[in-house]
Amino acid sequence: MEGGEFDGSEAKSHAWQLMHTRQLAAEYTREAATRFEGAVSARLMTASVNYLQESEVARQLLETVTPWSKAPTPSQVEEAPVKVGVDVVPTEPHRGTTLASSLEPVMHTLGQTGWTPARIQGVLGHVFHF
Repeated sequence: MEGGEFDGSEAKSHAWQLMHTRQLAAEYTREAATRFEGAVSARLMTASVNYLQESEVARQLLETVTPWSKAPTPSQVEEAPVKVGVDVVPTEPHRGTTLASSLEPVMHTLGQTGWTPARIQGVLGHVFHF
């Protein structure tokens, strides 16, 4: 980094994304904990604390790489070609390998039968998007 060969722009972007999404996850799990009691509430609160700790580590990483970030000039941004590509495969909610499909049995155990993997996936998608 000190030799000037490292461009921290991508690291800065990734660190910010990590910090921000972990903060959102902490808020979401803290709010979700208020809807449950006992062990479930306690585990959600523990998750919230862990997300906050991860967010703090990401903030420290952000502070570390920011000085080495070579921000593009306005003219470079204007001249840069825009390339947008999507190369994804839709998830299979009932496959049992996603967070949404893992939470479905928990919700059913708690008597919340309307929470299907698709609904959970939609809620989590909105939570992490905003």
